[in-house]
Amino acid sequence: MKDFTTRRAIGGNQRDSYAYEISVRNTKNEPVKITVEDHIPVSQNSQIEVTPTDTGNAKYNKDTGKLSWELNLQANETKKLNYKFEVKYPKDKKIGLY
Repeated sequence: MKDFTTRRAIGGNQRDSYAYEISVRNTKNEPVKITVEDHIPVSQNSQIEVTPTDTGNAKYNKDTGKLSWELNLQANETKKLNYKFEVKYPKDKKIGLY
């Protein structure tokens, strides 16, 4: 997936939408249980809003932005995990996602 999907201006604000895909594959000859973790940014600025639009069935902690998936993968199985979020901020501000 493209990591940056759309950008649009609404009034005095800019809205950027982001989408990510994580691919996990079990290369062993036996089933495995794993935990996959990632995060959605958390804004420290009241003018910048970050809204998850799809957490991909992950456990989501809104305070830390942490996403967590518990997976049971069979031998040679591949799973794709997707999540999306939107960032709304004033047009005159520049943002960087880290």
